[in-house]
Amino acid sequence: MAATIEKFVGADITDEIIAQAADLFSLHYGVWGFIAKEKMEVHEGSRVKMSLGKLREQVLPPFKSPNCKHIYVRGLLPSTPSAYHPPFSVGHVFATRFLHNNRPVLWITQLVVHSAHRNQGIAKALLEALREENAQMVGVLSSNPYAIAAVLRAFGSGLERVEKVLEMTRRNATRVMASCPIEYVRHSTVRGKLFSDKDDIEDIDGKAVVSCADTGFWVDHQESEQALKVLKAKGVKWPLGELPQGCEFLVLVEVRDGMRVGSIYPHMV
Repeated sequence: MAATIEKFVGADITDEIIAQAADLFSLHYGVWGFIAKEKMEVHEGSRVKMSLGKLREQVLPPFKSPNCKHIYVRGLLPSTPSAYHPPFSVGHVFATRFLHNNRPVLWITQLVVHSAHRNQGIAKALLEALREENAQMVGVLSSNPYAIAAVLRAFGSGLERVEKVLEMTRRNATRVMASCPIEYVRHSTVRGKLFSDKDDIEDIDGKAVVSCADTGFWVDHQESEQALKVLKAKGVKWPLGELPQGCEFLVLVEVRDGMRVGSIYPHMV
């Protein structure tokens, strides 16, 4: 059964919606890694928890600019055949739309899919609902390779053809992130060969790094590493390199014209 997709913008993202999203994140996002114990005094392997207040602070901060807005999209499935039980969320995405040099940017700030409903096209459906925002560029930071792959499929040409995405990321990610109204994005530091003048792959903590950013998010990387093994077994060449602790993979996608609704914006230079 396909999930019912619902979209909320700005003030329509109520505390009730945020609380439900925080619960889904806390149950299905990931667990803390070994460095988190030292850095944050949390138990290694414990769930990364999210509260209503923390989620609002991190991905739904108030804006000064009228050109910014928050968007929330969720996928719902019926909990039982009974009409007395409300549908439940099997995934959601938060995004923030803003302008960079008068060009519309959409930054994916959180993407979560219920662990029992993965590989069912839910992430793709959630992201495709954001196409009507008419963003020229879509950015995302994530430690999950599947989340990166979903964004590349929804707004680009997938993992198989990423040359233009890598060039777009190399040339523009630092500036776009610096203008992002989301604090953790704005304060992240890009890392990897893509942003280096050296020809060799950048080695960080023994990792061959191509494109990521240091966000200080000490989530466990075992799930990420397992996902990369699965992709490799399928013959997929992962273009972003390995992931150091505290970092997240980074891509900035120029949205293909056929995926934007309405106005066509000039390409980045």
